[in-house]
Amino acid sequence: MDAGVIAAIIGAISAVAVAIVTAILGLRTYPRQKAVDRREEVRKERGKAYADYLSTYAETERWRGVADKEKEYGEALLAYSKKYGGLFNVADDSVLLPTTRFHEFVMVEDHSNWPYEEWVTEWKHRYATMLVAMRRDAFVDTTELAEEALAERLPWYFDWDVKAKSQEAPTKAP
Repeated sequence: MDAGVIAAIIGAISAVAVAIVTAILGLRTYPRQKAVDRREEVRKERGKAYADYLSTYAETERWRGVADKEKEYGEALLAYSKKYGGLFNVADDSVLLPTTRFHEFVMVEDHSNWPYEEWVTEWKHRYATMLVAMRRDAFVDTTELAEEALAERLPWYFDWDVKAKSQEAPTKAP
């Protein structure tokens, strides 16, 4: 047999062997990669749901107790209710439990007889606990920030004057 033919046969067999090995490796890694991609997609969906929930909660607080803004408060409360209910479908257990505890504290339980500072301290604790769980689940994998440190840095102004917190953002004239 001619040396060129032998070289061509060896080359063809090598090419087929490489194709077979590549196909086998692809069959093994494809399902794993799909699972990783799906987990990342779900994590992003949860992150969006968490961000939407936090945003709608902030909007309810913007209008809560503001005279002549009952309609805005009602609309914000409806949006909040939808976002809160939606968490039950997507939230990780580690997030859902602190979120339901926070919700019960701010929306269900009556704390009208609590001293103001005690209420603020409890609110901060529950909000920070929920926020740390959300951050760990969907936003940052690890954090060295303790709940107590986060609670002291929350973007809330409990002493806002009701009129000041309800000011609508100025809009540009057309």
